[in-house]
Amino acid sequence: MPHGHCQVCLGYFALSDFQVLPCGHGGCKYCLGQIFDTVTNMGNCWMCRQEFHRSGAHRVHLELVDSKVANFQNTIEGLERMDASVPSISVTRASTKIKRTVDEINCDNEIAVSSDNCL
Repeated sequence: MPHGHCQVCLGYFALSDFQVLPCGHGGCKYCLGQIFDTVTNMGNCWMCRQEFHRSGAHRVHLELVDSKVANFQNTIEGLERMDASVPSISVTRASTKIKRTVDEINCDNEIAVSSDNCL
């Protein structure tokens, strides 16, 4: 499981324990819990001092993806959107990009065969 680094306590924590403030700064749930006033539920960001309510902090949901695989998928989707009016050089460049990416990543045979059939 990926871990993050809290800017306040400098500790490492699971990303599921990371929260982001409305200003975009964030930290672990424990440190964020310490900055709120117990009566008003208001707090200030330790980085930019922006004031916010406790309900403004929210969890972060991240999906880690391999950038080469994502690039491959985007190129395939772009090819699917191409029609007869697209210049042939665009199709050739996409084909070259896909073949290069298939060689770089360890994709299974099904993906490689389908990409070759598409081209």
